[in-house]
Parts: sequence; C-alpha cells; structure tokens
Amino acid sequence: MMMICCALRQRRAVCAAACLLGSLLVPRAVRAGGDTRMGAYELAEKLHDRKHDKTAKKYYEKALKHGDARAAEPLSRIAAAAGREHESRLLERGKSLYAAGKYREAEKVLLKAGSGGKVGAAVHFSLGDVYMALEEYGKATAQYRKAKRAY
Repeated sequence: MMMICCALRQRRAVCAAACLLGSLLVPRAVRAGGDTRMGAYELAEKLHDRKHDKTAKKYYEKALKHGDARAAEPLSRIAAAAGREHESRLLERGKSLYAAGKYREAEKVLLKAGSGGKVGAAVHFSLGDVYMALEEYGKATAQYRKAKRAY
C-alpha cells in the first residue's frame, strides 16, 4: 500500500511539473484553441517587455511571416541591439589583447568591431593605441582623428 501511494505521489508531481512546463512554453492562444497568428505578436511583446529577446525574436518573426506588419519595427530593434552587444564584446576583447601585448591580434579584432554606433569612438581610439604600439604613426594619427570626429 505504501509503495502504491509513493508511486502515485511521484506520478502526480511529474504530471504537475509537465503541466506547468507546458503552460510556460505553449502560447495562451494555442492552448485556448485560438488563432495563433493573432497571438504571436502579443506574446512577442510580452516576452520583449520581460527581456526575453531571443524568444521574442522568434515570435516576432512568426508574426511577420503570417503578415503582421507591426512586428517589423521591434524585430529590427532587437537585431540592432544584438549588433551593438557584439561590437562591445569585440572592443573588450581587443582591449584585453592590447593589454597582453598582442598588438596584431588586437588590431584584427578591433577592425572587426567596426566603427559605427556608440562604440565607434572607443574602437578608433583603441586602434590608435595599437598603431602607436606598433610604431605605425600615420595610421595611429588617422584613428585618433576618427575617434575625435565620432565623439
């Protein structure tokens, strides 16, 4: 009798966990049998508000695919934010390589970081430092001037 009771409790716990997980993963419109196209944009908005950009991006794409033009603008914002984050990581990587004395590697990484956006001035300034360390003074001066214009 005791074993059956424990087995039932375990089974209930697993079922409860599965139901909870299912309710988190499946959009409300799908669970209610509603129109999934109508709910994709709204679900993406909620996810974006809660800083779940990766998942929100999927639902914005789904809404766009089904003809919801409202999803285009937030989708481009998410893509731009991801690009800025990538540039910032490259800038930090380039700075750490410069600090380690690996100037050529730092130059390659900083050139990949690009010169656009908010990190542009910092990238140019760091490239100027790299070229100064490599004793390429013409390139260093050009990078410092670009950094000054970007500010």
